[in-house]
Amino acid sequence: VYTETAAVASRLDLRGKRYDEALAAAERYIDQAFRSGAPSVTVVTGHGTGALKKGLKELLSTPPYVREHRPERSNADGATVIEFDR
Repeated sequence: VYTETAAVASRLDLRGKRYDEALAAAERYIDQAFRSGAPSVTVVTGHGTGALKKGLKELLSTPPYVREHRPERSNADGATVIEFDR
């Protein structure tokens, strides 16, 4: 259980996880990171088929506290930076 002061890692690596497991982990991580006070975090999905990346983008459209999400690097989208609205 995380509290508002608990530290959360700045990156979550989902590569190699099954789709449902990965999205559930991402949802928990993003919520915990926001509650911990982190200004932003990075979620690594890798390239693969793109299904996980698409699922993550859909997930990020829901929480009102997600201000922005974008690829970590302009020429590669294997990782997504998530900035929180504070």
